[in-house]
Amino acid sequence: MAFLPPLNYECVHCGNSCEMFEVDLDPGQTLAAAERKPDGRLYLRCLPDGCPNLSEAQEDRCQVYEQRPSACRHFPFRAVDTPGGRFIGASFACTAVAQGLGPRIGREDRDWEELPAQRIRAELTEGRPCAWESYLQIEEFLGDQLCFGNGAFSAALGVSLAIVQDNLAGLGTARLSWLSEEIESSCQRTLRGLLAISEADGQPQRAQQVLSAQAQGGSYFSHIFPGWVEPRQIQARLELEEPDHWQQVEGFFRHLLFRKFLWGQPSVHARVCLLPLVNEMIRYWTWQQALEANSKPTALMRRLAVREVERRLTFHAQGWEDFLAPLSLAFLQGVR
Repeated sequence: MAFLPPLNYECVHCGNSCEMFEVDLDPGQTLAAAERKPDGRLYLRCLPDGCPNLSEAQEDRCQVYEQRPSACRHFPFRAVDTPGGRFIGASFACTAVAQGLGPRIGREDRDWEELPAQRIRAELTEGRPCAWESYLQIEEFLGDQLCFGNGAFSAALGVSLAIVQDNLAGLGTARLSWLSEEIESSCQRTLRGLLAISEADGQPQRAQQVLSAQAQGGSYFSHIFPGWVEPRQIQARLELEEPDHWQQVEGFFRHLLFRKFLWGQPSVHARVCLLPLVNEMIRYWTWQQALEANSKPTALMRRLAVREVERRLTFHAQGWEDFLAPLSLAFLQGVR
């Protein structure tokens, strides 16, 4: 059975997704302009100039529409099988999904069983299975916390404290009596790492330039929002109040709460701890654009930053696991 969150969708032919992802061809499939990876798989290189099969027309932009790979056919939807059933999520990288365009999607609108599903045995923390009932408690608690601008960080502390006290039934009721400074430093290290691998595009030297500029000062050339970036200048702006920030990004975080994201590796707790850092990445990339344009942050800049974050989360933050495991541990060791 497919369960969907409140979701409106109708393709608006914007072509955004065709410019954001590298798409693997199906086994045995061949298409013009496909390239071959080192392991032999064929794919369409969509970065940085968009899919080679994308035209400039207003409609019918895909020139291989009837032969397009299954990844394109299924976008923006993605399924995950959980103990509570098959859940269908949608990518916020899709313009229609992000802006709620089109009619409300229902269970009867398509054959959701044909959508390939990711099967995960999620853990609460590393080595500790997560009961589905416990997961639902965490999800509900997070939903309540996201009413507040700092709710993602408060939720990470609350879930960590409940796990340490082995009292998920009392989630949100325990009082925090001690908080280690190591949590903040771990968050900073993880954020620097995520920003670096986002910029690196598989090039270690570029990643090192970003890490050096973040930790020691200096600048680097960004390939995400092209231009020279001075992290220290951005950091100074992040300390300013942004009263409209959370109002403009809250919808995205509620979208992330949907089970396709939190129910994943390396653990549910690690992904809870990732949420406040996702917000910091959005703020960072928003200010990066603002400083480049010599202006204050705008709603459009935040939407573009959200889209860039979502592009990296669409496939459940694969490749980020090595950053999240120590982050989870820091939160668990840093509260009581």
